Amino acid sequence: MNRKLLFIPVFISLFIFLFNDSAFSIPEVFGETAVLIDADTGQVLYDKDKDRTMYPASTTKILTCIVALENSDLNDIVTVDDKTPFEVEGGHIALEAGEILTMDQLLNAMMLNSANDAAMVIGRYIGYTLENFSDMMNKKAKELGANNTYFRNPSGLPDKEHITTAYDLAKITQYALNNEKFRYYVSKYEDTIPPTNKKDEMRYLVNSNKMLYSDKIIEVDGIETPIKYEGITGVKTGYTDDAQNCLVSSAKRGDREYISVVLHSNLNMIYIDSHKLLDYAFNKFDKEILQKKDSIFKMKYKGKNLPLKLNMDIIANLDNTKIVDPSEKNILTKYGINKKLNIDDEKMKNYKKGDFVGVLEYYQGDNLIGSSPVSIQKSKGLFSSFKNSFFNKDSLDKKTRNQENDFRLKDILHLNIILIVFIISIFIVIIFLFIRNLIRKINRKKYRKKK
Repeated sequence: MNRKLLFIPVFISLFIFLFNDSAFSIPEVFGETAVLIDADTGQVLYDKDKDRTMYPASTTKILTCIVALENSDLNDIVTVDDKTPFEVEGGHIALEAGEILTMDQLLNAMMLNSANDAAMVIGRYIGYTLENFSDMMNKKAKELGANNTYFRNPSGLPDKEHITTAYDLAKITQYALNNEKFRYYVSKYEDTIPPTNKKDEMRYLVNSNKMLYSDKIIEVDGIETPIKYEGITGVKTGYTDDAQNCLVSSAKRGDREYISVVLHSNLNMIYIDSHKLLDYAFNKFDKEILQKKDSIFKMKYKGKNLPLKLNMDIIANLDNTKIVDPSEKNILTKYGINKKLNIDDEKMKNYKKGDFVGVLEYYQGDNLIGSSPVSIQKSKGLFSSFKNSFFNKDSLDKKTRNQENDFRLKDILHLNIILIVFIISIFIVIIFLFIRNLIRKINRKKYRKKK
């Protein structure tokens, strides 16, 4: 066989890679609403009507699970109430009144099999009533910034007032993934519940999220691939007639983890959409630290140079298709990034060292890609004013412009000079008082001799 022919497939593959930019272009999502965020920073990387209110179906159980984990123990013994077995609709594991299980078993059933009866039993055990538990869920949602979420039940069963948004679900999931027990439940493929006081047979649980295990082939941007996704870590499926298919997914590769949410899609497209979004995150973005926690920088405020400290790392996913200068080593210049400091004037009226006085923001184009609160590293007061009136900071700034700790050095220098001036002043006063007293004594002696 001619060796030259062997290179034909290589050139074809290279041609496809170079000219088929589907992995880098903004994905077309079939679902009515969707969002893609960084699981660590919350940075939004893709948005399709992310704030539109939708029915969440069983993705509701993400919040149910985290509220349960924070308000119970996995070893709690739970007895199934008399109401749930007769009120449950949709998917269930046929719980019976008086049946005894652990909280761990109920959470397994809820998160793997999406069992509505397990969710209801959990709600009544923790909240005593489903209404009380729903109030707990809504309170937690507001704490997490999910302000467009209002849940009426722990399972996600249809209710016109039971609503959320793709972005709210992403925020809730981002928080939940910080809990290792939550990660354990949403990443499992299968489990079992042993016989109970009401059931003689073992219950087999299989996760409804096919992104974890399915070898079924789907076509994503013209490429055939299994539904199972590389690096998948969870999270939850959902379906009702009104909500249609919903899926919240998370995937991690190396130090990068992303969360995708797709709402109101169909059975096949829900997985294709989720693949597209996660592929987009891993292929198109470079994750970089723009500025490190505890770094100190200068701010000119009303004629004064004040030191500020960054209170958290600013980490951002940078669009690698928008590199301005590939040869530039400085990240900000390379990616065309600008930063903006927003200072709270009210807080600057009266502050002390360590107070949060504003936010430092980084933008790539018009997109906010990262931010951090900043705290001031100097107290305001008479002492600071006294120093400012006696010493020229600008000269020191020029000499220490590139030193992160120049403000600390200047403060030490200023304090030392003031201390020296203070000691000299006291010494002069003491000498003055001593000389004055000495003169008085001499005058008294002269006066006595004259008498």
